[in-house]
Amino acid sequence: MKRAKKISTTLFLLLFTCVMVNAQEKTTNNAYISFYSELDAIKSENFNVTSRLNMDTGTIIYSVPIKSFEFKSAMMQEHFYQEDVMDSNKFPTSKFKGSIENFEAIPKKKTVYTLLRLQEI
Repeated sequence: MKRAKKISTTLFLLLFTCVMVNAQEKTTNNAYISFYSELDAIKSENFNVTSRLNMDTGTIIYSVPIKSFEFKSAMMQEHFYQEDVMDSNKFPTSKFKGSIENFEAIPKKKTVYTLLRLQEI
């Protein structure tokens, strides 16, 4: 009886710990990334991006499958995957890790935020 109680207490604590850890991170498997180049009128979108946000620290990680970028033409898409451009066979996934400045000041409500926008330098 004591052993069963110990096991159930241990399982409860493990379950409780897993729930607490899960509450500190937000994950999505359908994040979206796009890019556009005016110079060559190249536009691409990727709807298969995974994103993980640590709600305590504001650290955010994106994982981007290179072969999920979609282009208007198949020729552009094949060129993008080639060895001299993205080399998607050698590097099938791209990762970005960063942190959100002043994360504590952002209201934590369920909505859509643009977290990163790169502009021409």
